[in-house]
Amino acid sequence: MITNGAYVLKAWQLGSVIELERNEYYWNDAATEVDVVRHHVAEEPSAELLRYRAGELDITSTVPTQGFAALRQNRPDELRTAPILNVYFYGMNLNYPPLKESPELREALSLAIDRESLVKNVVGRGEKAAYSFVPPGVDNYEAPTLSSAMMSGAARHQRAQQLYRAA
Repeated sequence: MITNGAYVLKAWQLGSVIELERNEYYWNDAATEVDVVRHHVAEEPSAELLRYRAGELDITSTVPTQGFAALRQNRPDELRTAPILNVYFYGMNLNYPPLKESPELREALSLAIDRESLVKNVVGRGEKAAYSFVPPGVDNYEAPTLSSAMMSGAARHQRAQQLYRAA
């Protein structure tokens, strides 16, 4: 493999480990401090976390949801989180009744989703509840203030019930 980066491929054991070594021809090789980099491939995030906790890995970027709370509590000095610009959503096929004919029903279903509970109890890694497709943090974008985002959970639930009955 030809590269112009700080490292060159030394070994690749498919599904196990990728080993890189310093590239002596790299333009800034004198500033490269690490001689060898080994990337261990882990199919399962929980297995990777176990290897990290056992001291077999120096770093992991994969923390499964079920291990996140324990890591936050037991090793808070080792856990680093950073926001990422993404949004999870569930789409429905609106081409068929009753969703096709009823904007009230569609709004009721949207309001019935407890986004705060989902990010806290299901995803559980500090994500923020999303009320639009563009996530917070995008440069030069000011998100619209949606009325449903400003409502309390009880108020959203009550409004969802009203819209559902009307539909």
